Amino acid sequence: ICFDQPTPAVDGNVLRVMMRLLECYDNIDELKTKRKVRKQLIQVYEEGDCGELTQALMELGAVICIPKGTPKCNLCPFLEFCIANKHQTYEQLPVKKSKQKRRVEEKTVFVLHSGEKYGIRKRENKGLLANLWEFYHVEGNLDKQEALDFISEQGFKPVMLEKEVPYTHIFSHVEWRMKAYYIACEQKKQELLWKRKQELETTYALPTAFRVFLEHEE
Repeated sequence: ICFDQPTPAVDGNVLRVMMRLLECYDNIDELKTKRKVRKQLIQVYEEGDCGELTQALMELGAVICIPKGTPKCNLCPFLEFCIANKHQTYEQLPVKKSKQKRRVEEKTVFVLHSGEKYGIRKRENKGLLANLWEFYHVEGNLDKQEALDFISEQGFKPVMLEKEVPYTHIFSHVEWRMKAYYIACEQKKQELLWKRKQELETTYALPTAFRVFLEHEE
């Protein structure tokens, strides 16, 4: 336990002991919980070298107030003060909430090209990858025929579906499961910006989530 740092440095074993002693259900992964424990410990530490008490608390958590299995409460010097032991709630503590799972989104991407030019569009000015360039795409997982039918309905006049490339891109909170269809088109619709590959690698740089499909176009 280090008291001369702005960020609370509280050992995990010590946190566990404190949560059980006080029967505290705060999430030990949160900074505010560590700050709270740090303040509580400062009140019981004597001035000067507090290394022995720190080591004792760490040892208590490692050997007696153990993280897995039933703690050895009958050997604990804090037994009569421990609220979790009194209420038999020690196996529920400490609370460590699991991280939220990423949301999964499926996307069908269309790498459309007419001659040497590829169709791209700009994303909205808010949200994920705001204001960046992207390949035309829709939500969901279309098969080859559904992809060709959709592009025809949009007026691009597909000539050939050349290949299919799957790719999963992971953000901190969402996972994009993408499948790209490379389609040669006769007609360039004006709703897209049509640029050569070299321009897409420089002037109109694509974010990684979409650039990976350009890298497959060799």
